[in-house]
Amino acid sequence: MTYLGDSIGKKVALATLSEQQGNREKAAQTWQEAAEMMQVFAIDALSDNSKTRRLAKAREYAQNARSLATKASDQSTVQPQTGRTTPAGEENHDNNPYRKEVRGLKFSSGIHWDDIGGLDEVRDELESFFGIFLAQKPEGVVIDSFRNIMLYGPPGTGKTMIAAAISNQLDAVFFNVKASDLTSKYFGESSKLVNALYDEARSAADTGLSIIFIDEFDSLCRAREGDTSGAEQRILSTILSELDGLAEKGEDKGVLTIAATNRPDTLDQAIRSRFQKQFYIPLPGEQARTDILKKIITKSGMTAGFDVENLSSETKGFSGRDLQGIFRGAMARMVARNNTAIKDLIRQGKQAVEKYTLKVSALLERDFLEEIEKIKIDPETTKKNNDFYARYRG
Repeated sequence: MTYLGDSIGKKVALATLSEQQGNREKAAQTWQEAAEMMQVFAIDALSDNSKTRRLAKAREYAQNARSLATKASDQSTVQPQTGRTTPAGEENHDNNPYRKEVRGLKFSSGIHWDDIGGLDEVRDELESFFGIFLAQKPEGVVIDSFRNIMLYGPPGTGKTMIAAAISNQLDAVFFNVKASDLTSKYFGESSKLVNALYDEARSAADTGLSIIFIDEFDSLCRAREGDTSGAEQRILSTILSELDGLAEKGEDKGVLTIAATNRPDTLDQAIRSRFQKQFYIPLPGEQARTDILKKIITKSGMTAGFDVENLSSETKGFSGRDLQGIFRGAMARMVARNNTAIKDLIRQGKQAVEKYTLKVSALLERDFLEEIEKIKIDPETTKKNNDFYARYRG
């Protein structure tokens, strides 16, 4: 037996012993650990039959963990200060520190598709994808409902905005997660945070739809190598389990996962295979850059005193984030130019400034050009990045 297989055997023995001793909480935790380890063990199987058997065992162990956890929570707890009896399950949900932490990741955004420029083709594909997921299926017809998608491409191209726009369009509960939100220096904590995140999303999806957006996904799920730590293996197996929906017992809980990464090639192969749909989000082309700038200017309530299309050739290789940056710089220049008296007012004190209304005027092309000069885009680097993504897409 391999080292991992031997470790699983020991976990199963410990879980069984804890259950026999009546320690349901410890038994549930140990069965869950065995399930996660077996999930990793299945990935390395040499044959499909072996992989199927190991996955079946992983589901069996996970079911044991859920069953024992439910029995443990059914034992009501009494609050010593008041003598109040806590209903079964209430303590787990309301006082679970991991559930409390991930609730803070719920995010309400004002971003809609109309705020995003230059991604019409991606929008069409995504709307088709989610439409098929949500639509009723004909009776007796099995149609796969993919629920894990990946957005990949250069930094600053709008992956977070796309996820936010989707959540608003579908009226979904949106969890906006950075990889760093799920990492902990304490062993085992990261896996518990991942489980809590998906538990919270499933609870929210009982009355609708939940979308979990995980940015910088590659930092969580890098390809395993010889020096991969136990903590990294553990979080990887936990994410695999959640992406496979092992905790949902075959039910469709309406939880969608959107992962974003700049380097899809560094992801573990097993993780990549769970994302049935992968969408490339490129740097904006010439027309797209014009559209993005126009949308940014319009949304700010400002007007341009020049033809914005003049900037398209000057911003080759710029991302949407870069374009947002040059707009802010141009805006700051215009405001400073129109409000030279502000320095005298600030010297008079806070009240004098608060009575003053800022003066604005149409944005000038020269202000944008001066900001563009600050951003150095290396054409060779841009070409290498484009070639890399082209090779990845095949």
